[in-house]
Amino acid sequence: MTATHQQASAMTASGARGRRFAAFPHAAVLLLAPVAVVGAAVMLEGTTAEFREIAPTNVDIRPSVLSGPMLGPADYSAMIKDAERRIALGEERVSRGQGEWLWAETLAAGLLARFDLAADYADLARAQQILADAQALAPRGSGPSLRRASSAMKAHDLALAERQLAVFMGQAVPPSRSDRGEVMAMRGDIAFYRGDQALADQLYRRAGENDPAGDQSWRQAVLALSRAEYDHAIMSFAQMAGPRATPFTRARLALRIGASESARGNWGRALVFYKAADGFFPGYWLTRAHLAEAHALNGDMAGALSLMTEAAELSDAPEAMDALAMMYRSRGERTQSRAWAERAGAIWQQRMQQAPDAAAAHAAEHELVFGSPERAMALARRNLDARPYGEARLLYANTLMAVGEIETARAELAAAERGGWRSAPLYAAMADVEAMAGDAEAAAKAREQALAINPRIFTPEARLAWLGHG
Repeated sequence: MTATHQQASAMTASGARGRRFAAFPHAAVLLLAPVAVVGAAVMLEGTTAEFREIAPTNVDIRPSVLSGPMLGPADYSAMIKDAERRIALGEERVSRGQGEWLWAETLAAGLLARFDLAADYADLARAQQILADAQALAPRGSGPSLRRASSAMKAHDLALAERQLAVFMGQAVPPSRSDRGEVMAMRGDIAFYRGDQALADQLYRRAGENDPAGDQSWRQAVLALSRAEYDHAIMSFAQMAGPRATPFTRARLALRIGASESARGNWGRALVFYKAADGFFPGYWLTRAHLAEAHALNGDMAGALSLMTEAAELSDAPEAMDALAMMYRSRGERTQSRAWAERAGAIWQQRMQQAPDAAAAHAAEHELVFGSPERAMALARRNLDARPYGEARLLYANTLMAVGEIETARAELAAAERGGWRSAPLYAAMADVEAMAGDAEAAAKAREQALAINPRIFTPEARLAWLGHG
């Protein structure tokens, strides 16, 4: 590795971490070009004059648009208890069912519901095994194939999901119209994570046409996010808060809008929506983690450390621990940073045993910043092999830069852009790699593209955006 590459690699591993891609884990699976008003003061409910934003926006969505009847479990504790009741019921039915696959599916559904909330990979691993066993027990032409496909998507196993969708469509009982629509939409998800955004868009639209009652707005919004079409995505999320939305759904929508704003540098707006999410569905560790990040980005590090510590202790989530380690590192508190990073690393190792493809990207991020660039590269390669879409290519490229593989990194970033992926971290990484390759003109162009999406992408604070990066 040359001296230039060594210097650039050190920058990539330590400084570029906050410029990476957005992820909303577990609950989301899981997306109009912004035009105007740069530098305008955007005042939302609950904001103060200090929250003036600089990223382009044509929408003025307020948290109140997400309000409505609060049907369903009122907070995180109540929803966890509801999932645990479903698990207990499933356990009881399985114990008395003598090999009945329907009861096994009930148990798996409860485990997956808890996984979506608590992100315990043991639940995901157990649910997958239960569903595989149930499928083996089921008579030909039946079985939990659709749920198994959904579980496979959570585990990032696209090939298994695709096979199970084919099994479901070939079952003895013809699928309902809504199920056919969901199968088509899930095939769109598979296309998306294989890097074919055009096919994903086509399948989502066809799913909506075939089953108008099956709303594909969430998937279309996620697709818009992958193209940095933040106004489009935010408007779509805002329109999903109908009268039947649960408190958890309203919180998820607020989190998604907040993360969209954070990804384009509107950190004050992000904080407002994260606070709204906490009000809609109190006690959720992921909301606390996003709140912590937003406090850090807005300059309140004391509040950020308190909230992120709370999120980490409540959930035992290594994502929160890694974010906390980064916060302590930014303050020069190496001992605290190292302690949290080591704790997170041990959990990532465990998760790699439980659900390796699902954990690989997060584990790679951890290794890139707190561990070994070589291990990070191997994990990122595994993640890319499992889901070869733009976000995975960006992560892999960052690890390649960290070990001095500049030309390969350039190729991965170019492939992500060709596939339709757009984000400030993508263009920031392109600026880095072009500078490392000695192409000052290309680096300057990529830098301008990154700043056009997120004017704050190159600020020191941006590295603290562990959860709500773009």
